[in-house]
Amino acid sequence: MISRSLDQLDKEAVSNTGNQTIAGIKTFTSSPIVPVPTADTQAANKAYADTKQANLGFTPVQQGGGAGQGVNKVYIGWSGSRLKAQVDSTDMGNIVFDANLNAAVGTATAGLGAGAVGSYGFFAATAGVISFGGTLAGSNLRPAGIGSTGTPANNRGLTNLHMQNTAQTGTWRCMGYSYYYVDSEGGTSATTSLWLRIS
Repeated sequence: MISRSLDQLDKEAVSNTGNQTIAGIKTFTSSPIVPVPTADTQAANKAYADTKQANLGFTPVQQGGGAGQGVNKVYIGWSGSRLKAQVDSTDMGNIVFDANLNAAVGTATAGLGAGAVGSYGFFAATAGVISFGGTLAGSNLRPAGIGSTGTPANNRGLTNLHMQNTAQTGTWRCMGYSYYYVDSEGGTSATTSLWLRIS
């Protein structure tokens, strides 16, 4: 029979008072009750933790967790002149506010190349009738302009449609009214209209 001294048993027991170092994982079936912590390494109770947000003086914003949102790390900071955003290591650029919206839109619009998505152009369609708001493939559009011959002063001048034989790319929305007609003798009639590239 193995006997253990009272001194040994006392060393192995968890005492109600005094300092002890306890090793291993201890699982509690009920939550332990601890006082308000006063040192960095002490456990915090719920009442203490609940006061921390109130002590911030503002309501924190939760990052992620919303519909369609990932768990990426989002950075928002001041560049010295503009508020910027970054997702993980990807720079998303400046955040646009009311104060600089007009300038941002103007700069973006001015920077569009001819025929780019979001750009406008005067074109003549080479297919059918397209009403206001209708769409057409760029392959059926040609840059166009209107000129006149004769004597405009007495309202007897002739209006001519001039087209550049350069097909466009993408999809365009008609911002006016456009038609293209071929008569029985092979003659064509067409109009020019304002178009917006949408894709």
